[in-house]
Amino acid sequence: MPHGSIRTDVHVPSYGTSQMTFITCIGKKFGRFYVVWEIRRLIDQYIGGPWISFEEIPKEVIEQIWVKFKTLYDWDKRQDEKIKTNFKFVIQEELYRDIRSTYRERSTKMAIAVGHDM
Repeated sequence: MPHGSIRTDVHVPSYGTSQMTFITCIGKKFGRFYVVWEIRRLIDQYIGGPWISFEEIPKEVIEQIWVKFKTLYDWDKRQDEKIKTNFKFVIQEELYRDIRSTYRERSTKMAIAVGHDM
């Protein structure tokens, strides 16, 4: 491609008048790291119970979080299903991380209680 040429084969999303941050997917992740932090904040805000797995969370709760998420970010609407899939993947990963952390803390306390030097 000659220097200074404009590529016509690249889709440039239309931002419209939205003031929301535009996000994209990269694999199972988002193109902006803070999107995961925001999903984490929403999890803490909406999920009040100790769910052992993603499947145990009522679908209505996941849908409430999704509706709120959609008010925070904008994306190419052709990517809607992929964004939602990644959104759910992040929730699953964040819950799993919490479960691992809880078990690790519990295991450490049990080891200290029986005399192991931690």
